Amino acid sequence: MFFERCHNMLISDHSLGALLSQYFVGEVHEQSVYTSLLLIQSFFAIAVQAAGVGSAALPFLTALPLFASLALNPAFASASSVATSRRISLWTYAIGQALPLLTGTMLLIGVVEVFVPLVRQLLSIFRIANLMFM
Repeated sequence: MFFERCHNMLISDHSLGALLSQYFVGEVHEQSVYTSLLLIQSFFAIAVQAAGVGSAALPFLTALPLFASLALNPAFASASSVATSRRISLWTYAIGQALPLLTGTMLLIGVVEVFVPLVRQLLSIFRIANLMFM
């Protein structure tokens, strides 16, 4: 067991960071971590909405698929060998991260639609300015 960890630490710097926490803390219950992530996102959405600072749509859209995938996890776990080990199925992770990935992509598209034409316009102006001063 110890030699496997040492071998994995020698593979790359990334494995060192990944294994260091497991060496000191030990195995973490996946369902507790997933549920705490859901609670943090939900609390953040409620706090932002209650404070009236802005819209809580993004934290809500992040927490909604986490809730749906966590509710569907027993169905996914019974269909696979995960049922005996009380772990979270890979389908739960896939469903839980589909909507946040889509939301982030849609936000990025909005930013790109504004800044790409702006940069293109600025580059054409600067090229003309460089030609004038030559």
